Amino acid sequence: MQLSRLEISLCMQCHENCYRLSSENHP
Repeated sequence: MQLSRLEISLCMQCHENCYRLSSENHP
């Protein structure tokens, strides 16, 4: 699943959640 620029920006603000989402999307 590819992240849009907006989602990436949110990722930068709270990368911890991003890592969790990435782990779920890419086990």
